[in-house]
Amino acid sequence: MSKPLRVAFVCSEVAGFSKTGGLADVCHALPLALAALGHEVRILTPLYASVSGQENFTVVQPTLAVSLGGRLLAGKVWGTTLVSGGSGADASVALHFLEHQEFFQRPGFYDEGGSAYLDNALRFGFLAAAGLAWCEAQGWIPDILHLHDWHTATGALYLRQRRDSDARWRKTRSVLTLHNAGYQGHAPMSQAAALGIPAEFRNQEVFEEHGQLNLLKGGIALADKLNAVSPGYAEELLTPLGGHGLHVHFQRRQADLAGILNGVDESSWNPETDPHLPTNYSLKDRSGKRACKAALQQHFRLPEKPEVPLFGMVSRLTEQKGFGYLLPALEQWLASAALPEFQVLLLGNGDEHLRQALDRLAASHPGRLGWLHGYNDPLAHLIEAGSDFFLMPSLYEPCGLNQIYSLRYGTLPIVRSVGGLKNTVVNYNPNSGDGTGFVFHDPTSEALLGTLNWVLETWQYRRPHLRTLQRRAMRKRFSWTASARKYLKLYRAAHKRPTP
Repeated sequence: MSKPLRVAFVCSEVAGFSKTGGLADVCHALPLALAALGHEVRILTPLYASVSGQENFTVVQPTLAVSLGGRLLAGKVWGTTLVSGGSGADASVALHFLEHQEFFQRPGFYDEGGSAYLDNALRFGFLAAAGLAWCEAQGWIPDILHLHDWHTATGALYLRQRRDSDARWRKTRSVLTLHNAGYQGHAPMSQAAALGIPAEFRNQEVFEEHGQLNLLKGGIALADKLNAVSPGYAEELLTPLGGHGLHVHFQRRQADLAGILNGVDESSWNPETDPHLPTNYSLKDRSGKRACKAALQQHFRLPEKPEVPLFGMVSRLTEQKGFGYLLPALEQWLASAALPEFQVLLLGNGDEHLRQALDRLAASHPGRLGWLHGYNDPLAHLIEAGSDFFLMPSLYEPCGLNQIYSLRYGTLPIVRSVGGLKNTVVNYNPNSGDGTGFVFHDPTSEALLGTLNWVLETWQYRRPHLRTLQRRAMRKRFSWTASARKYLKLYRAAHKRPTP
């Protein structure tokens, strides 16, 4: 299939409008990169109450009739256009929002006050089913239906059903991207009928798990092709340790499972042009990084000491990000009087018990540990630019973007060797000076603490090596254009599969 493709993205988040993680970044940047390569891409995502810019949207479909589990539900479709020059060429993509007052006009995307909405399966099953109805209403049948995580995994079932009943869909194939297979979309089996899941698929090979529905598991079984957001994560999904309880099912689909590393939108993340920095800088002239460090220390009320190594971290507060061993390591590290001076700062939100633990730790180490609860995008940019090192000790990390931002900003990442982290960061070799960061393997406080002390020692005694690592890191590029070409290869492989 050398002709331009029609690709429909059906996803729960799109950066710039709704975001909780990397899925939103992919569903914003990848469609633009595909469009820049000459393909036609359209996106459907929910119109949450918090979506910004709604006053500028136009009505695309006043009433969208969606059949779900024998019921006919009505939605409304609004539209705008994504435009970017950051994917290698100017590109535009039609971005459509699905309105449904009952399902999406709520305070949260997936939960409220830490409690998941009990009808999440129905809410996002509706989105997945609406994806096909939306295409039909436009008279635009895609070559590829691109689904994302558990939220739209049932779309693989609905496409199969459509292929059996409607000749227009006979050649359409589904691709399911796994951004984080640790979240699987569990629901009571009593909701199966309302989701339109036939009895023959309510078994442990497809949608059933321990008497409940597992929406992601069904998508894994029924999608034409699967991909994880890094080669490392694709490998880990096949293992008992990394497969989130579904490794056997990933193994069955191994021939159809690819690993494609996420890219970075350099129109947003580039120290040479970043509007959030007090002073921009480049590989040729890195003097502006010193001004960013001073501004960052001021913001977190840390002593302005350019000679002191500064360790930054921007993260969701969740066990996935390694806080189970990070907090004990930090507590011991900060309490040590024998170590040379250093500073640590963190920005993040999430689990309440982790927030409280960081509150206590920061109160015990004023002037050495800076901590802010919440998320602030301009501040996240400043942390990437002003820090000397970036902490990312994840328990697992499907792809990760902050370590890639860090490389581009000359902030050396400290990462665990998992998922996309091991695909993007090369461990420092003190003998040769090679590498782009610091890598540890075991998910323990001892391993992390040993690496942090190694970094301090390198700062003290091998500063020229760090400057070489910084230059090498800043030369690295992870473009969405390169990623998009790999997705196109996956799409065309999907089309070679016979109709099931």
